[in-house]
Amino acid sequence: EICLPIIRPCGEKAYPEISIAMISMILLAGLLLIRELSVSKENNSAKNKLQDFIKSTPSKSFLERYTTYMRLIGTIRLEIKEIVASENPDVEKIHKCIRSCLHGLISLAKDWDGNDGRSYIYRANIMTMVPSEFFTPVSISDDTVKNVIDITDKGKLFLYNGSILTKVRKCSGILILEDTTFTVSTNVAFAQIDDSIKDPICFPYTEQSYNGSQQQPIIPGAPACASFGSTQYLADTRREIDVFLANTQHKDKEFCNRFKNDVNEYYNSMDEAQSILSIPIQLKRKGDFEPDTPHSLQYETIAVLNIYRNRTGIFRDIDSAMSFAQLMEPICYHFAKMLVSL
Repeated sequence: EICLPIIRPCGEKAYPEISIAMISMILLAGLLLIRELSVSKENNSAKNKLQDFIKSTPSKSFLERYTTYMRLIGTIRLEIKEIVASENPDVEKIHKCIRSCLHGLISLAKDWDGNDGRSYIYRANIMTMVPSEFFTPVSISDDTVKNVIDITDKGKLFLYNGSILTKVRKCSGILILEDTTFTVSTNVAFAQIDDSIKDPICFPYTEQSYNGSQQQPIIPGAPACASFGSTQYLADTRREIDVFLANTQHKDKEFCNRFKNDVNEYYNSMDEAQSILSIPIQLKRKGDFEPDTPHSLQYETIAVLNIYRNRTGIFRDIDSAMSFAQLMEPICYHFAKMLVSL
């Protein structure tokens, strides 16, 4: 028998060691594959984060327009102060000044959305807040506030929908769009009212300090913004309302088809607001506060700014929308000062 000693002593089988070598190679290949997959996953994650950052980072043109807008809104606020201080203030002129600021705002919103916003109509409005304490047996008979009383009386978006006093006792107040004074659209001339709005609207809002045994449900969007004093984003208004109604039906034993039908009827007719960003308009409360005092205790929400369009996904996603809302904070401060001057 002829043997090759350098490979294997004569008479011994090579299969066991060959099998071990093959297994080792397979295991090594598996480890390398796992490593490559892990690196690829990390790279994809980093790539996605970078894309998200780029999407939520304003363009150079936007920042230039935003800087110009900030200077203009400061100038307009000074103009309003001068009008208010005059002997016979021109209220219509003040309203038009505020609408011009709103119009500039929706131009910024459309610019933020880039190509995605070119084909759609953007709108904005300011809704004011009326605390429940305002509604008393005396005030509801006061002709000077008859419009607010009538709108609240006819309002349907209340689960507890009895008399005016019954409605407001079960919430902190009413969020109201009394008329088209503070409404604008990219579909109308600069600083003109948005003529697509036909009827006034009101919602209940319920602040965290409310301690009643029963309360009106908090509808998503502007009512939630007024209730919590924080920005609210609805990427798909209709879907969010469906979820709200389902949750309310599950949680609130007083839920009824009348409320469900009224809410659906209103939102089914809101083609112009298929996605909405609602931002609180706030004033700093008087007094000294500790550095760690919560924001909600330092600031009082007096109104809500709504920016919306006739297509879902305004501002693309919630992160981008919240970034835009942060840039709106100093603008909303100017709006607050303008509103309290009226």
